[in-house]
Amino acid sequence: MPNVQQTILVAPLNWGLGHAARCVPLIKALEHLGAKVILASDGAALNLLKAEFPHLPAFQLPSYRIRYQTNSMVWNIARQMPRITYAIRAEQWATERLVREHGITGIISDNRYGCFSGGTQNVILTHQIHLRVSNAALQWAANQVLRLALRKV
Repeated sequence: MPNVQQTILVAPLNWGLGHAARCVPLIKALEHLGAKVILASDGAALNLLKAEFPHLPAFQLPSYRIRYQTNSMVWNIARQMPRITYAIRAEQWATERLVREHGITGIISDNRYGCFSGGTQNVILTHQIHLRVSNAALQWAANQVLRLALRKV
């Protein structure tokens, strides 16, 4: 059976540089294994990846545009949830377009919940498998939403 080159989309969230930075060794390993790698993100994360891998194709994804207006992470996210939800949907549409146009066979998403496709192998990198919230009812609800999002990927 012939060895078919895999085309892998690597898409870290632009929420600080940690998501993009932890993708750098993954991208290097994928290239070492012979995969064709395509990058996608936005803002500083995309700029970091483009600087590290100027030879790889890179595409802009919709921004989540997270703002921290208070000391409460829960309140900050809750207030921005409509915009985050819209960004995830727009990201999903953009991902499907990239899959079609570039023959992507696998996706590694670092906390980008809209970066997946039914026609590819999908992996999501996350450190959020159980959200901790001070209110028990809100914590339960937040974790139900998180589980639903993770099931899609």
